[in-house]
Amino acid sequence: MLSDIGVHIMDVGFPYVSEGERETLRLVLEGRKRGELRADLEVVCMMRSTKGDIDATMQVIDSLGHKRDEVTYFVFTSASDLHVKYKLGKTLLHREGIPESEWLELPVSHYRAANLRMMCDAIAYARSQGATSIEFGGEDGSRADVDYIAEIHREGLKAGGTRPSTPDTVGCYSPYAVREYIPKIKAAAPDAPLVVHFHNDLGIGAWNTVTALGSGAEVFTTSVNGIGERTGNAPMHQVLLQLRYLFGIEIPNFKYEKLRDLARHLERVSGIPVQPTEPGIGLNVFSHESGIHTAGMLIHPAIYQFIPPADMGAKVEYVYGKHSGAVVVEHALRGAGITPEPKLVARVLEEVKRIREERAERADFSEFHRNYYEHLGHLGLTAAEVVDIARAISADSKAKG
Repeated sequence: MLSDIGVHIMDVGFPYVSEGERETLRLVLEGRKRGELRADLEVVCMMRSTKGDIDATMQVIDSLGHKRDEVTYFVFTSASDLHVKYKLGKTLLHREGIPESEWLELPVSHYRAANLRMMCDAIAYARSQGATSIEFGGEDGSRADVDYIAEIHREGLKAGGTRPSTPDTVGCYSPYAVREYIPKIKAAAPDAPLVVHFHNDLGIGAWNTVTALGSGAEVFTTSVNGIGERTGNAPMHQVLLQLRYLFGIEIPNFKYEKLRDLARHLERVSGIPVQPTEPGIGLNVFSHESGIHTAGMLIHPAIYQFIPPADMGAKVEYVYGKHSGAVVVEHALRGAGITPEPKLVARVLEEVKRIREERAERADFSEFHRNYYEHLGHLGLTAAEVVDIARAISADSKAKG
């Protein structure tokens, strides 16, 4: 569906970490080869800045019978001082033969330099092993020193990278910060396309993405329905709708009318529903109930709608309830071939409101609510389940001697 709808770049994750992601890569590459997916669809594989990750990824590609240059390699490290010293610090010390006892004593500048060497070595190695398209960058870019990000991008390109990427990994950027920093980051490598990647912790991942595109970035990442770590990534539908309806920018050959179908498909396969009021793709987006709104809509849809439903492959829906007015009841009766006599309309409207209130009084969503959260909780394993697995493996190992 992603290829058909018009996505240009598809990230298939970490093919070396699980059979499921290896199978995803196989299906995508085979589909592209057979013409079932677009020939211009770029496939991205992610990996850390280590030879081990690069080798493992390339071995998967080799085992699938494909050429190593058929994918883009996203070689990433970290960019913020918090990450570079405290997350990667010991790894960097081991790599350079320095004892862990010096971990906290060495200055951040040491870790920055070591981190840069590690990333550039990985990029150069990937190049030497057959990679021709290499995206690269550092996690937690929004909390990193902008001059260090610029250095990462310049040196990464010198090492053989082709496309720098800067992320807001924890979702703490504001649009004002984006407007301030993205031009500076872009200026460090003006001839290379800049990728931006925003998380949605404050609900502005999409707007930050749009702001970045207006500040010099050329490539943006999103996720379908906004699914991702924590509060998710910039939702694809929000970014695309903001670009189209606020700025008149359309993605070439993108099928906007299929966004809602794509959303429903992901709901089914992921088990994660979107809220009914989710912009563009939610169940209620083109629904109207209040008498004032429905009366206006029946005069002209533009009175209470900014986005034409047909653009999204949808249609206007009217909800009948306690806020309904006579005009929408008349509309329903005429549609059924019934003459909307005023007395009949009044009685129908009265009954509609009575039934709606009665349903509301009887409704008990506690079981639905409980089942919903239980369902979400079972999408992953609990710590207790992990411990049970470990105990079972240990017991089996002992039994086998």
